[in-house]
Amino acid sequence: MSRAFLAVLPLLACSPGCADLHWQRAGADAATHGRDLDECRTDARLRARRESWPSMLIARRIFVDARGFPFTTYPTTADTERALLEHDLSAQCMRNKGYELVPAVAPPPGQAKEEG
Repeated sequence: MSRAFLAVLPLLACSPGCADLHWQRAGADAATHGRDLDECRTDARLRARRESWPSMLIARRIFVDARGFPFTTYPTTADTERALLEHDLSAQCMRNKGYELVPAVAPPPGQAKEEG
């Protein structure tokens, strides 16, 4: 394989998978879509908070910087896991409401892009 092809390969592999996606359901207008999405996100956020460990309960770590000064940090693993759980719960809720995640179609020039 040529070097030029190898340089372009990651771009080709990413292009179909990097498309914008949005939730779509037949018969749902923009107001219903917005309400359903807000409801699912709110419910997912609350449920993820209940089901994940609070980051303040995780032991902090003490490190020493290059100059010899100690500093503390909390691992972000709990926050990352909570965010991933929230995302999954929100997606499950939208699917339960009959929505499907589909590639977004670019709006005609001059029109605003729909959030979602």
